[in-house]
Amino acid sequence: GLGSWLPQNLVLPRWIVRWQSAVGERRQRDAEQIVGEERSSFSREAFLRVQRVRLSTCRRPTRDGLAWPRVVEVLDEIGREAERIGAARVMVVHPDQFQVEPALAAEIMREYELSPADYDLDLPQRFLRTYADSRRVSLLDLTAELRRAGADGGMYLRRDTHYNAAGNRLAAEAIADRLEPAVLVKHERDAPAVLGDGLPARAAARPPGPRALAAVDPR
Repeated sequence: GLGSWLPQNLVLPRWIVRWQSAVGERRQRDAEQIVGEERSSFSREAFLRVQRVRLSTCRRPTRDGLAWPRVVEVLDEIGREAERIGAARVMVVHPDQFQVEPALAAEIMREYELSPADYDLDLPQRFLRTYADSRRVSLLDLTAELRRAGADGGMYLRRDTHYNAAGNRLAAEAIADRLEPAVLVKHERDAPAVLGDGLPARAAARPPGPRALAAVDPR
């Protein structure tokens, strides 16, 4: 009847709400832009909000019962596919920006009134290391190298969450340096060897087959 046409019964399409939100965010980002500085992808508020959500992965105690089982399922599925095609598997762990830059982590804590004692910024990496060891999977964690090179910034795009050219170059060179000298083949009887900064690799028992690489972003 006529009641169905009343304003309170009209549903605003979600895309309009999202469009309005995007426009508002863009205006805020542009208002904060300083001439001569690298252009930001997010406003400060939006960027810190994204980082706050990602920081929740590092909260003590761990949220194993909620988040990690799905991570294990996905990584195990990659492992099964690698097994099916006769490939070795290598996990590469990319840190989030707040894990690399202490100033950013502190800014998030201040903005949302969080206690640093409630968070362990290395928690995701330790979880992935434990997983890799339990599955006898080679793992390369880029966290230490990114921290050495970019603790004061310079490895990520401004308010974006992704590597900039320098960060991409460092990550690519680190991966190439560790993987190229290694003979990465699947062989169940091989014990892990250590290459470079602790990257386990399996000794060759036969000519190398296809390779499988799982890049892990612990966010």
